[in-house]
Amino acid sequence: MVYKNCLVALVLSLTAAAVGVPNGVPIDERQSYIGSLCNSNNGVCEYTSTCRNLGGISVRNHCPGPSDVQCCESVLCNNGQGLCQYTGYFCDGIYLSEKCPGSSDYKCCVEGPNSGP
Repeated sequence: MVYKNCLVALVLSLTAAAVGVPNGVPIDERQSYIGSLCNSNNGVCEYTSTCRNLGGISVRNHCPGPSDVQCCESVLCNNGQGLCQYTGYFCDGIYLSEKCPGSSDYKCCVEGPNSGP
């Protein structure tokens, strides 16, 4: 049993190193932060590398956890026609589901047919 536990720990450690997860915070604990709404309600907690790939801006001190998990804000969606935001905010148009990272209350707001000047 001890051998099996050591083997599991080794595999997790190697996996963490392979995906660039720094030491100090268990992988499963890091994963629990990902996709949660930031405490500013302006974005979702993501790895900084993921946020960069999404075209967003990483903002510090709005997510729990390690320094490489930050609030990812200003993510464009729907081919650049919308902006990912918390559904508790006003959207001058409609919300589209499954276009943004994170939870179901973080959606893509796109202009509706009657919005604008």
